[in-house]
Amino acid sequence: MDIESLWKLSADQQKRADKYDSEVARHCRYAALLRHVSLSHENPSYSNPIIKRSTKAMSKDMDPGSQNFKDSLFVSWDVDTTGRRLLDDICNVGAYCNDFSMQQYIMPYKDIMLPMKRRHNLSTISIGVYRVLRDTITGKIVKTKSELFGLLDFIMKLEAQGKDRGIVLMCYERQKLAPYLLIEGLKRYDLLDRFKAVVKGFANCYEFIKVNCAQTMVTYSLKTLAKILLDKEPKKLHDAFERAKLVHEIVVHLSTGDSSDPIKDLTSKISPYIQSFDEVEKELSDYKLMLERQRTLKPIFEHLIKISSERKRAIVLRQYLTDANIDFQSLNLVVKEEKDMKQYLHSKIGGELPEKDLSDLETVVTKHFKHPEKDEVKEKVKPAKRVGRERNSKKSEKGAKKEKRNKTNENGVNSKNEASGKEGGAPTKEQSAAGNSNEQSRTEESDAKTNGSASASPTQDSLVAKGEPSPTTDKEAHKVDNPSESNVQC
Repeated sequence: MDIESLWKLSADQQKRADKYDSEVARHCRYAALLRHVSLSHENPSYSNPIIKRSTKAMSKDMDPGSQNFKDSLFVSWDVDTTGRRLLDDICNVGAYCNDFSMQQYIMPYKDIMLPMKRRHNLSTISIGVYRVLRDTITGKIVKTKSELFGLLDFIMKLEAQGKDRGIVLMCYERQKLAPYLLIEGLKRYDLLDRFKAVVKGFANCYEFIKVNCAQTMVTYSLKTLAKILLDKEPKKLHDAFERAKLVHEIVVHLSTGDSSDPIKDLTSKISPYIQSFDEVEKELSDYKLMLERQRTLKPIFEHLIKISSERKRAIVLRQYLTDANIDFQSLNLVVKEEKDMKQYLHSKIGGELPEKDLSDLETVVTKHFKHPEKDEVKEKVKPAKRVGRERNSKKSEKGAKKEKRNKTNENGVNSKNEASGKEGGAPTKEQSAAGNSNEQSRTEESDAKTNGSASASPTQDSLVAKGEPSPTTDKEAHKVDNPSESNVQC
């Protein structure tokens, strides 16, 4: 079966899907598209007929570079990612507007970083030979799709809603990263042209909300905005879909005007904050160049970034250089030509740089080039806690010392007892008889107390009359004769 027959089969299934919205037909189209994507990776000269067909059809209906946003559909969207870097993956896409809503979980190739796990309550785990996405709150496995099929679902939803008038995506981010990650993901699967055919641009809702709420608010978190503007207590801000829905409600609330048409008010208020797709692509290319300059400056600031107390300060100083298009080679050239580093930095960065930051920046750069051996600053590391074998060894040492101490004490006591035994000698027959009589007298006294007869106890005179030795006199004599024997008996 050749490629053309596969393409005809997928086209027939596409017609059935448009008419009956068949799930089977949609999967057949995905299978055909996946074959073409694999062929395009094997052969770069191969062109994907599905993407070419959809791009040509959409280009007839609308101009992607048009700046007219009056008839556009404004859709708020957000994503959950594995990190905050340009090379991270998307793991959740959510979109919302008055006409439609969608949410799709995507299985990322990379594991989710710990800060993102806590922020989005998602984690990647392995069950046997399979990797799955799990919700850390409920502990349940989330139903996901691959990145290709997830992005295709997102594009199909947008095409179904804004095929005739185009779409503007609204995102709430202080540092713009979500559009960049989306564009990078679309480029990997050759879907960028199809996406540009339906999406006109991106709107920065953060700047719009900040301008409209500057006099009444200090912080601009979604939780604070929802509580003050909408009188709501959002509980699922970790979810991309819930954040997108909340942003749409806040923007509509702030853009409400005197006219009876809320869509017209929204378009007129948010139009100054819209960027076309070409402008966002240019910003992405500039952002990549900035990251490249930042990478070249790594030898200068690496030792400071590793120190926790100096990290923030080093990042601020490095940002001055990257914003002024200064890289490592230009600084090295200034040092080789023996120019004034402070004057060069002041001329490049401009007069907005404070004097303290300028002097600190000059010190760091000059120190690196003239004294590179002093850059190896090591942070003070706290001593590690004793665990495992070290703790057990310490316990064994303490136990050995204690046993040794006890042995020495026992040896000392035994030696003293032996010495006292030698001095006093062995007890005589009279002493043993006296001891037996003492025990007999004690037992008789206890029996007399129990029976209530006081006369039952033998007196000293009676014992003498019988010819038995007196316990008191014999005991006293025994003490006088053998003073150390009493200690042994006790």
